[in-house]
Amino acid sequence: MSHPRKTDAVITRTINRFERAVEDKAFEGTVPWDSDEAIEEHERIDREYERSRLALERLIRR
Repeated sequence: MSHPRKTDAVITRTINRFERAVEDKAFEGTVPWDSDEAIEEHERIDREYERSRLALERLIRR
């Protein structure tokens, strides 16, 4: 069994990560699509959102 404080820290980090990803996703529409760097930023936002969502789902299923 995991140490309770470690588990609490993991829960907090996972939720905070997902919250940041949701905020980035909400403002994604303000990022232009006019350069390679901008397109890469859209892709980064999408990847982080998906990764953080999956991490939160795994945490809930534990």
